[in-house]
Amino acid sequence: MIKNYYEELCSYENLELAFKKARRGKTLKLYVMHFEDDLSNNLHKLRIELIMQTYKPKPLTTFILRDPKTRTISKADFRDRVIHHAICNIIEPFFEKTFIQDSYANRIGKGGLNAIKRFELFIRKASNNP
Repeated sequence: MIKNYYEELCSYENLELAFKKARRGKTLKLYVMHFEDDLSNNLHKLRIELIMQTYKPKPLTTFILRDPKTRTISKADFRDRVIHHAICNIIEPFFEKTFIQDSYANRIGKGGLNAIKRFELFIRKASNNP
């Protein structure tokens, strides 16, 4: 049986899950509260745009952070971040199976701290210093 992944991407349930992931850690941000105030309507609009293939991401907002070092940040509009999470909900299971064990960036249950611990393990093994 061939699964229709685009249909799954466009499902209200997937968009709702994506919204929950996109708002994590940002529940007090004004832009999140505005989106959530009319959540059902906003998700339905996104769903229709995806189904009709008229969805267009908004331009990125670019700003400079100077803490701890100067860097340029480009931030997607919140509705676009919902779509990013919706896409990840669909494609992540496929890619996760193909990654090597020691791939740590942007993976659930991995991260920089675990990468450092693993690296330290390799250093101890290489130096014969368990």
